Amino acid sequence: MDIKTIYKIKEKCSDSVAKSLILEAKSKTIREHVDSYTDPVCESMGFRNMRTGEIIKKATNLYMTKSNCESFYKKCDELNKENGYTVKEGYCPALVAETDYRNVNKEIVETACKIIDIIVPIKLEQYNELLDIVKGICLTKEA
Repeated sequence: MDIKTIYKIKEKCSDSVAKSLILEAKSKTIREHVDSYTDPVCESMGFRNMRTGEIIKKATNLYMTKSNCESFYKKCDELNKENGYTVKEGYCPALVAETDYRNVNKEIVETACKIIDIIVPIKLEQYNELLDIVKGICLTKEA
């Protein structure tokens, strides 16, 4: 990559990289908080893993049950409000934050691909590598 390309990436992607770092921290914090009040509720409702029969202890693993989880999700809506989250009914604050984080990273990669003339879509491995490179460029004092 030549110096002109590096400067262009830095110019076009720096704001998004800063936003990505903030959204990463935010999504991790929100995930931890949401899990802290949804996991105990999930476990108390006794949902069973359809393969092992064990009680599901983490809400993120509810895809492993055949049970109707509607009562759990209604309780989550109540708990989300009690904990100050203002997401739409049926939405998980952690998933919303994680989606925002992924979307800004997608924007970074797409912008970089245009600058260095790579055709999108790229493989996940290349996507992650390019994202790391762009973040490194944008976080370096001198390009």
